[in-house]
Amino acid sequence: MAKIKLIRGDTRTITATMKDSDGNAIDLTGGTLMFTANSSSSPSDDTGAAVEKDVTSFDNPTTGIQDITLTSSDTNSLTPGTYYYDIQFVSSAGVVTSIAQDKFIINADISRRTS
Repeated sequence: MAKIKLIRGDTRTITATMKDSDGNAIDLTGGTLMFTANSSSSPSDDTGAAVEKDVTSFDNPTTGIQDITLTSSDTNSLTPGTYYYDIQFVSSAGVVTSIAQDKFIINADISRRTS
């Protein structure tokens, strides 16, 4: 994956594809897919995370592909600027697999109303 840019308050769907080192789909059944964005590129923990999204219910877990939706309420209170994100999967056996890490850029919005 690459840099993610969005306007504060927008909804964005990110498609995560989980594969093992041989390129085979990782079965997501029973695991947790996590998206975390932080103002630091090297935080000591997640207590200061700007966005945290966990997915535990999967559309088709054996494909290793799952959408992560960041809603307007996830991004509406973010201060415009550069954050850093990663996407990780923790299997039911506790195996951690990271698939993406890059910049998460929030641009200011002009319209602050939603209705």
